[in-house]
Amino acid sequence: MFHIQINPTQYVFHEDTETCTPVYTTYYEDYNIFYKSASEDIVKAKKSSEYGLDMEHHPDGYLFFVPIINWGK
Repeated sequence: MFHIQINPTQYVFHEDTETCTPVYTTYYEDYNIFYKSASEDIVKAKKSSEYGLDMEHHPDGYLFFVPIINWGK
C-alpha cells in the first residue's frame, strides 16, 4: 500500500507590487511540525516578490498546473 500526500500551496500577496508569490509547503501529519514549516515558508515568501516556480516542484521538467482546490474567504 502506498501513501498519497498532498502538499499545499498558498499565495502571499505583495501590496507594493500587486503580485503574488506561491508558497509551497510539505505536508506533515504532525500538525505542529506542519504549522511551523508553513509559517517559515510564508515568512520567507514575504521577503521576496519573485514568482518562485522552480523545477524542484516540477521534477519531470514540464510546467503544468495540477488540479487546484480553493476554500476560505
